[in-house]
Order: sequence, then structure tokens, then C-alpha cells
Amino acid sequence: MRNRYVCYSILLIILSIMPAQASTCYEGAPGAYLRWGAGARDMAMGKAFVAVSNNAASVYWNPAGLTQIQGAELTGFFAPLLKDTNYSFLSFVHPTEEFGAFGIGIAALSSGSFDGRNNRRQPTGEFKEIQRCIILSHGHKLSRKLSLGANAKIITEDIGSYSDTKIGIDGAMLFNLKDYLSLGLSIQNIVSPKLHLKSDDETFPLVVRAGSALKAFNNNLILSLDVEKLSSQVSHGYETHLGAECWLKHRSVALRMGLDNTELTSGVGINLENYAIDYSLSHQNLGFFHHLSFTYLFETFAVRIQVSPKAFSPLGKYNWTTIKMDVKQKDRIKKWDITIRDKSGTVVKTFEGRGEPPEEISWEGRDENNKVMPDGMYKCICKVVDVTENVYKSSQEKVEIITEVPDVVVPMDMGW
Repeated sequence: MRNRYVCYSILLIILSIMPAQASTCYEGAPGAYLRWGAGARDMAMGKAFVAVSNNAASVYWNPAGLTQIQGAELTGFFAPLLKDTNYSFLSFVHPTEEFGAFGIGIAALSSGSFDGRNNRRQPTGEFKEIQRCIILSHGHKLSRKLSLGANAKIITEDIGSYSDTKIGIDGAMLFNLKDYLSLGLSIQNIVSPKLHLKSDDETFPLVVRAGSALKAFNNNLILSLDVEKLSSQVSHGYETHLGAECWLKHRSVALRMGLDNTELTSGVGINLENYAIDYSLSHQNLGFFHHLSFTYLFETFAVRIQVSPKAFSPLGKYNWTTIKMDVKQKDRIKKWDITIRDKSGTVVKTFEGRGEPPEEISWEGRDENNKVMPDGMYKCICKVVDVTENVYKSSQEKVEIITEVPDVVVPMDMGW
């Protein structure tokens, strides 16, 4: 296993040298902003994201990756560029249990005022240029390893008094070859938009991006590699993108770095309970650029428990409490457990099983040796692991054991 990681790392280093001989600048091609990035995380990883694609940026990079998202996400990204030019991206993704995952994104590039001139070089006033793309995405898992995705794009460009709107189609694939290795493929502009502004036509080129992502140390380290190729009408070269991400502090802090043909990138991410903040810094020939993105996570799929009664006596008439479980997950459940801890944090009782958990279980206030527990407050937590090894935990529920008053509290019906 270790040798495999070393070999892959050597491969990444070798490929990082190759762009010097194979690089070609794509920035002048129509729709170049649709290859810039969708968030500070993917930009910090050198835009090597087609095989990673496990957040709302999948709308942009690889719609097949939408199937990896475990709950609804909303992400926003803003990047100030040169000369009053700004680039922004906003997306929302919602996975479902039966119909795959759906997403919508908006990418926009707006430029400041320019001085217009006619053919005689006479001033015609100021004008602005705005490019927008609305992305409608869908990803569906065909099997445990293979997912497919597609985008329908509504592309608009406004330059002064001229404007045009066209539709484009993308296709994508994500293949989880092993638990530690995934392969991604994205083909943009299968149906190519062709914008007409005054007398000029802009045809978006076919863009093929293939990538791989290697995961290690319980998915806390990701090494990614993307190779991007435009149609031969635009360029005969290709671009290579390299990225790395390392999670620390129980996946609450991430360090990132990346490299491609034009820039060196780095960044940091912070994950809190329901939201994430990502920052990236890129160094190009024109200088340093800062990027910031914000993501909010909704509890689309969750694990909840409810305990009733909240207090009981193991020696009384009603000598048990009921722990009711409400488990809503996108993927099938592999295993589950409920742990009960005393005030010192010591586990006194564990219930566990494989497959779907029962709707409820009963605890009679005894430990693993059937010994009655002393009076005090106890905490219950439910943990669920699905078939893709994602782990979900419920919030803590408290229950109190009171042996002095054995018959005061009786069980009650519970509702959600």
C-alpha cells in the first residue's frame, strides 16, 4: 500500500514537469471563464478537481460527482480580478434518495466600463462586457462505483448594445475504481454554444478533462491530477493540473496546494458544523490573487434520536426508557450503533447491528454486565455508517436515572 502511494507521488512530480513542454494558453478561447474554477477549494488544488468533485462545485467541474454529496449544499464564490473585472459563482445542490442529485449554478464574469470607438476611432461612449452561464445539472449513480452526469448550460454574453444567448450540453462520468482511487471524465460543449455578436461568431470549443484522485489516511489526504485538452481548432496542446489536500483536527481544518501551467496555488479551509469557509491564493505572472468562498450545509439526510421518558428508575414499575431512531440516508446503511455514556464519558452500554436499524430500542438502565447503573445523567448518541463508508452521528440526548422515586415517570408517546 505504501509503495503505491510513493509511486503515485512520483508520477505527479513527473507530470508537473511536462506542462513546460506541452502547455498552451487557452485564455483567448470563447468561454474561458468556464474553466477558471468554482470555489476557493478547487482553485487552491490547482483546479485538479474532476475526480474529486464531492461538493456543490461539482455543478461546474463534474456533474457525475453530485452523487457523492450527502446533503443539500449552497456555495458562493467571488474573485476580484484586474481593471474592475470580477468573477463570481453561485450554486445549489440537492441530492435525493431515488432520483439522483440535482444542481443549479450561475457563473458570471463582469468587466468595468470601457471607452468605445467606431471604425474612425471616434468616441462612442462607455460600454460594459458581461458573460453569464446558468448551469442545470443532474447526476445519477448507476452502480456503487459508476456515476454519470450531464449539464444543460444557458450562456449569455453582453457587449455594449449587442447581446446573444445560446444553449450548450456537457457530459461527465465518475468511476470509483477502488475505495482509495477514483477516475473522472468531463466533456464540455458536446452541444457547442455559438454566440453571434454584431458580425462576429464565437463558438465554444469542445473541452475534454480527465482526472484521477488518490485518497489515503482515511480520506484525510487527497492527491489529484487532471489533464485538459481543447479541440484542435483552438489548440494542439494540453494543460496539466495537480492538487493536494490534507485534513487536520478531525477534518475541521484543511491545507491545500496546487500547480498548473500558469499558476502556483495554495489555500486553507475551515469546516464547522453546518458551514465551511475556504480561502485560496494564486501566484501568476500578473501577481497574487485572493479568492474566498462560503458553503452552507443543509441537513437533508440526518440521524436523530429521541428518548422518552427523560427520567426513569430501573427498580421501579416502569423500569425502562425508549430510544427512538429516525434515520434518513441517501445510501443503504451498512451498520449502526447507539452508545450510552455516564457523566465521566465512559461507555456503559452499547446497542449495535448491521443493515437498517430498528425504529426503537429499550434500555433498562443496566450496563453490559446487567448491573443497575447508579443515579445520574446519561448521554445517548447514535452513529450510522453507510455502504460508502460515510459516517453520521446524531446529537446527544440525555436521560436521567432516579432510583429514589421509582414510579413517578411513565413512558409517553413520541412524535417528530
